[in-house]
Amino acid sequence: MRARAQIRKSQRAKPRRMPRQLPPRAIEREYARELVRIAKHTRKALEPLMLALPSIMSNVRASNARLDAGPATRAVSLLRRVKKRLVIDQKDLRKIAKKFANRTEKYATKQLTKQVIAAVGADPFVGNPGLLVSAKEIFQHENVALMENLGAKTFSEIEGIVFRGVASGTGALDIQREIRKRVAISERRAKVIARDQINTLYGAVNKAKQESVGISRFIWRTSHDERVRDEHIEIDGQEFDWATGHPIEGIPGSPINCRCYASPVLDGLL
Repeated sequence: MRARAQIRKSQRAKPRRMPRQLPPRAIEREYARELVRIAKHTRKALEPLMLALPSIMSNVRASNARLDAGPATRAVSLLRRVKKRLVIDQKDLRKIAKKFANRTEKYATKQLTKQVIAAVGADPFVGNPGLLVSAKEIFQHENVALMENLGAKTFSEIEGIVFRGVASGTGALDIQREIRKRVAISERRAKVIARDQINTLYGAVNKAKQESVGISRFIWRTSHDERVRDEHIEIDGQEFDWATGHPIEGIPGSPINCRCYASPVLDGLL
């Protein structure tokens, strides 16, 4: 009854233009900061190794040192300490992933609701809880794995840099420089992961929310900036079924690093 009253009131009012959705850029940035913070944990964990490298490499260059297992053994011992310090409690990772899954769902619902209210005059999601449990759970599991893999991959590559350096007698400064480069790459990778994962979830939320109230079609919308890929410029403004999406690109947000979004086609809902 409340919804009908809202609709009647909106129908008497002057029709409003459907507002554009605003992509979750602030959530992206905050999630990126969180992932970069985790990635920067590597820098702190590496401090004992970085401080010891000049001494280790000095011993390597000493006479007959390459026949001595001492420097390599010391490097291995320090790397083990680094690995232990890099371990992050899975509970903390799940807490972070859950927080951003919930924030993204609420934000996507708010963006879609303002569009539907502008067109129909009522909030279609009132009394419609319990959606997206599977989408959010998938996001949480994937992101915990991504955060763990990011640290494991970084450690593995740093381990390789150290072992190759010890084996070849590379200077300590050169090894330290290579390690810093690898850590910086890890931090940049964390930002890419954050952008990709938030937009993927945003697209999944949009699909689930729209289909739950009977919206079966959407219009592909891009961010309209210089970073939009050519394939998405071509389909900007085109209409697709949620059931099938675009035959190649799928749904907005699903391609890697896609920042597009799905604007609802409300004919059926109206």
